[in-house]
Amino acid sequence: MAEGTRQLSPVDNRRQRAGAVALLLLAGVGGSAIVATLVTGITNGLSTDPDGLLFPALFTLWQALLSTLLSLALAIPVAVALESLHGTSVRKMLLTLFALPLSLPSIVVALAIVTVAGRSGWLASLSSAAGVNWRPDIYGLSGILFAHVFFNMPLAVRMLVSAFEGIPEEQWKLSASLKFPFKARFSVLL
Repeated sequence: MAEGTRQLSPVDNRRQRAGAVALLLLAGVGGSAIVATLVTGITNGLSTDPDGLLFPALFTLWQALLSTLLSLALAIPVAVALESLHGTSVRKMLLTLFALPLSLPSIVVALAIVTVAGRSGWLASLSSAAGVNWRPDIYGLSGILFAHVFFNMPLAVRMLVSAFEGIPEEQWKLSASLKFPFKARFSVLL
């Protein structure tokens, strides 16, 4: 056996096969829904006009991609920072706070977003007090992204922190002793 390779146990092989099957099923369901929407839109002669089926489908895909990227772009640094606070009460409090969006009713979140980021909300008041005439527009893509990041970023942080906790302490110590840069630690340990 070559140096640096590891023999997988039968349990590991079964887990990998089950994970691959689950991933293929998810990709198949998601891909077939996208293809069906596009084919239906094209065959019915619908173009990208706002009244057709294709425009809302493409807008939804674009919005989902942006929501995911923004949520992860914010969640990864927060999760890394929380991992550096391992064992502290601040970390425990923040993780408890990150469970809050999952339990709030959607209407409460919508009203909070309007109060904070609406045209006459707190952010608009603060910007006008600073001498900047800025009025956020949350009744479109930016509002959808704001709400999705509010719900998805804390969930992603909790999932990443949970993944970090699954890494044995010895691996953290070994990566620190080998002076791995953050990018290498992140890619190798996860």
